[in-house]
Amino acid sequence: MNQLAIRNHTSHDDNATQFYASATGRWWGCNWQAEFGPLKLRLQNVRARQALLIAEATSGAESAAWDEATRYLAQVEADAKAAERAAAEAISFARDDRWEKALAAIEVSLALESKYRPSITWRPLHDEIASRVT
Repeated sequence: MNQLAIRNHTSHDDNATQFYASATGRWWGCNWQAEFGPLKLRLQNVRARQALLIAEATSGAESAAWDEATRYLAQVEADAKAAERAAAEAISFARDDRWEKALAAIEVSLALESKYRPSITWRPLHDEIASRVT
């Protein structure tokens, strides 16, 4: 591999790694403005375990609403973790110059986040990886 190719290879790896590093930990759950259910529960920055405590501390319709929110938040948190794992896999593939596999992995991250909101966390990494696939 000539020096220019090595430099370009390293540059793209570094860019992807930087995008990954800046995105990790940013999406951990419902960390956006959200109203949930008929009671319009405000879930921004509420974790599933917190919602469960509220469900247990309340009664009737409010308790039922928080119980439902607990399940929703648990799914959001699970999807956030799965998206981060897929992004880590994408970086691993990128480091091995397996850009098509990297793209497939990061698209999992996008799809998971897009279930809840436009993908803002993993989009820059996706775009960087996609630019390498020809």
